[in-house]
Amino acid sequence: MKNNKQQKSIKTTFLITSSAFILIFSAIVLIQSWSANNSHMQALLTTQAKMGLEFDLAIREYVGESVRPFAESHVGENEFYPEVMSTSYAARSIFEKVRKEFPDYIIKFSSDDPRNPANQATDDELKMIEFFNANPDIKKWSGRVKMNGKDYMAHFSARRARESCLRCHGDPKDAPASLIADYGDVAGFSRPVGEVIALDTIAIPADKNKTAIFYGTIKESITLISGLCIFMGTFYLILCRLHKRLQDSDNKYRTLFEKTADAVLIIQGNKFVDCNQAAVEMLAGTSKEHLFQTHPSELSPKQQPDGKSSFDKANEIMAIAREHGSYRFEWDHKRFTGEIFPVEVVLTSVSLKGEEFLHCVWRDITDRKKAEAALKEAKEQAGEANQAKSQFLANMSHEIRTPMNSIIGFGDLLADENLNDQQLEYLNIIKDSAGNLLKLINDILDFSKIEADRLEIDIIECSLEKVLRFIDSMMKQLAEEKSLEFRIIEHGELPEKIRTDPGRLRQCLINLINNALKFTENGYVYVNVYLENRDSQTCIRFDIEDTGIGIPPDKQEAIFTAFTQADGSHTRQYGGTGLGLAITKQLIELLGGELTLSSRPGSGSVFSMIIPTHTDICCACQASDDSIDHLDFFK
Repeated sequence: MKNNKQQKSIKTTFLITSSAFILIFSAIVLIQSWSANNSHMQALLTTQAKMGLEFDLAIREYVGESVRPFAESHVGENEFYPEVMSTSYAARSIFEKVRKEFPDYIIKFSSDDPRNPANQATDDELKMIEFFNANPDIKKWSGRVKMNGKDYMAHFSARRARESCLRCHGDPKDAPASLIADYGDVAGFSRPVGEVIALDTIAIPADKNKTAIFYGTIKESITLISGLCIFMGTFYLILCRLHKRLQDSDNKYRTLFEKTADAVLIIQGNKFVDCNQAAVEMLAGTSKEHLFQTHPSELSPKQQPDGKSSFDKANEIMAIAREHGSYRFEWDHKRFTGEIFPVEVVLTSVSLKGEEFLHCVWRDITDRKKAEAALKEAKEQAGEANQAKSQFLANMSHEIRTPMNSIIGFGDLLADENLNDQQLEYLNIIKDSAGNLLKLINDILDFSKIEADRLEIDIIECSLEKVLRFIDSMMKQLAEEKSLEFRIIEHGELPEKIRTDPGRLRQCLINLINNALKFTENGYVYVNVYLENRDSQTCIRFDIEDTGIGIPPDKQEAIFTAFTQADGSHTRQYGGTGLGLAITKQLIELLGGELTLSSRPGSGSVFSMIIPTHTDICCACQASDDSIDHLDFFK
């Protein structure tokens, strides 16, 4: 409704302004056109009148200088023939013929005392004669005059008495007898030299020309004003279309502004100047005006969760948004009911018509915060449960390992007694079962420590050769029991000392070699040892290579998961819990290394354990594969 009123107001203002402009412009055009046309017409009339006067004077001059002398030479001294001897008669006769075509024109030889009554000066002409007599230096005058009640553009030329004129206009005794006989001895006589005898008058009517000027001006003005009205109308239609587009765009923005589920507010200076209905509902206010001219801190608790004042922090954040263009952050607001709730805020700096605004979007994240808190609590509870489980397993492992060590110890004591074959077989079964159970307990203990993040790694300097000799002496006997070939092969020159946890390194190697021996029935198990550089770091690589059953590609990732084996049937055939590789992989990662696998079913497997040496070793000691030096310990 407000926009419609504004639109009508804009249209009304435009129409009033346009009408006033057209009226003023039309008046100016009309005045200027009238003035220009009048000036032009006056100049034209002046020229025409002047031309007529000059033509009249030329006729008179010609008659007086050429025709009359010729006539006087051919007539008697007392004879006077006005047709050829009177300049006024000759001029009037010619112009009488012209007036037939221009009846409104005045072409006249006027006198205050004429011999011919037709030349009697009118009152207006008498005034001109008096003017010329009063101003003997003035010979001609032109301008707008009233004659016979009408407007004329007139030219007047005063004809004054000269010595040569006295014969006909001086003493009647000196005048030709024929002149006296025709006109008498009173009119036109007794004129002193210098007095105005007559007035040559050329007057062109201005009334008709005024009408022509008026209608011409009106016509030009109508044409111009019509064009102006068409232009203004076209401009108005274009303006209306542009205004409609702007209004549609504004309505579209306003609809998006009002209908969005997020609260949208506009900040000018440091206070809110506009908002949508969602903001009012989010704050549980009564109207939009409730929010206007309020500082963001007035809709917030006194302090934010970080302890900063809401007022100071709001000003700081708004300054950041203006500097960087936009800023996203979380904020605690307070509803009018007093309830504090969290929102995610996006501030965007916008410039409109030279004024700076901040476009502010609030998104209520109460549910998200509750979900995050619930997730955090569940995670903490899961961590506590997992830690309790690991603690329980560790305690149980310790409790079981104590009597198990007693069983193994008494088994060793019984082995020294004189036992028959059946008793010895039973004793060996007890010792093997106790050993497997003890290994399982140790694995469970390590696994629980890793899960509880309580497994300690002690990185020290140690001898690589001693570690390899220990592994060789321990694993060769197990390989011989299965009639398998076991060898540790050094490739190239290896460092004498490395920095690692030797106990965990031995544990990893024993687990991997035990695993290879378990799943290999024929062939060999080799441990290939290399020195190599990885990412500018010197590392030792141990490749445990066997000719066992191999692992399918789709199972190779799963075997590193706790309590998982490549095939369920393997558990029944080979035994085991599926903890060994999972523990080994995590131990290797704790040592800063990695464990990879390359295998094909039926062709054996290669487990590659790579750990950093943590020492500076010249890479020149690393040999290529083409110059491998095989060293077989205790051969």
